[in-house]
Amino acid sequence: MTIGEYIFRREAEYPAAYSKLEHRVHSDGGEFSTRLTTGSHQITATATYTGSGAEKTPALQWPAGCTQLDDILLILDLFTGRSVFALNPGEEQGVVITRDPRMSFYGGCLHCAIEYETVHVTDENGWAGNSYDIGFEKTMNKVLTLISSPEWQQKYDGGYFLFLYKASMHPQIIEAMFILCWTIWNQIFSIEHRTTLTDAQLRNTKERQKIAYILQQYFFSEPLNEAALEEVERLCRCRHRVVHIGKRTDDVDSQELVLFVRATEFLIAKVLGLEPSNLFNTWERLSDFLRGSPQT
Repeated sequence: MTIGEYIFRREAEYPAAYSKLEHRVHSDGGEFSTRLTTGSHQITATATYTGSGAEKTPALQWPAGCTQLDDILLILDLFTGRSVFALNPGEEQGVVITRDPRMSFYGGCLHCAIEYETVHVTDENGWAGNSYDIGFEKTMNKVLTLISSPEWQQKYDGGYFLFLYKASMHPQIIEAMFILCWTIWNQIFSIEHRTTLTDAQLRNTKERQKIAYILQQYFFSEPLNEAALEEVERLCRCRHRVVHIGKRTDDVDSQELVLFVRATEFLIAKVLGLEPSNLFNTWERLSDFLRGSPQT
């Protein structure tokens, strides 16, 4: 698999390494069967630079010394739900790895936005052989090209919110995920108004105006009605209480916090130029929420 100017080759013992990752379901339908296992970090592939000259600098806001490979690893992290990172040869011995080996509980709307594309294989006699999917590779390259473009970089001010999204999706309590996701919505609102509002005006903009703006720009074409704005305000009060007291309000249940996390997955898929998956009925549930219907 080639992403950007790097080729990723599976390790010789890839099936064994894959089986030792965390798996939460029994599965026999994919390339490799999985069984329930707590799992741990595994070396699954080697990345080799194939470009000419020095490696490209990253598009995202990494520390000095990072390369395009760091952008690619972040993208793989976002789309696989696993903490994907690189070690130089020999570093696997005697290094304390502090990355979390657990899979994300959320992120499915983005994971399932990967564009599926089948390549059909025939043998020398024209008989159909095993087909395979190249959609993952093409989607990763599509996203890398997009976030590296000057237009996207300008529009989203370097895309730092992708780091926040990565942090929000890794396993933690729903309140922490909710607040990180809320920060992403705030950041995108601020980025899109950085030339029309002063810093003071951005700080003084009501939270419900920010959330309503994102909903209108990325989810619904029409402005929200007053009933929908009241539901947004209810969520804003919950956000305020979680930030300052640590507990959600009594009139917001945990499923509504989950819905906001799912809506953030939807939002990030759109920002990355993809069609979000509605596997979890996020669109219908969000519409019900804005009408005041209870979430189940």
